[in-house]
Amino acid sequence: MPILRDKNFPVNYIEFTVVKHNPSPGEGGYYNYKYVVNSEIVKEAKFGRTNMVLNSFIPMLKEFPEEKWKGYISHFEESMEIKWMHEYKTDLYLLIFMDLGHLYTLKASKEGIREFGNQFEEELKSFLN
Repeated sequence: MPILRDKNFPVNYIEFTVVKHNPSPGEGGYYNYKYVVNSEIVKEAKFGRTNMVLNSFIPMLKEFPEEKWKGYISHFEESMEIKWMHEYKTDLYLLIFMDLGHLYTLKASKEGIREFGNQFEEELKSFLN
């Protein structure tokens, strides 16, 4: 399962799991995310995404940070948004996950975020097998 850990506090992380996925054009699926702080789940939610959104979201993660995103991604289907800022001193990215008024943060490296995107893509592929 795709997990993105905070670089400074590895007991803080976000985890995605695939609940249901249909790869056909115009389809999508349901996914679960957990936001964990100090090894305790503070938020768990199921969310839906179309393949159109996934086909933007996964490459954004895998090629992070593309300039075209300007530090922000959201879409019309759900309330979850992600903002990020580069911390030049540490070369880490502060990720801010916004979900219905709740803010969750992680600091991660560019490589860690890209790996998270690869893990999510692999999770979708393995779900279909």
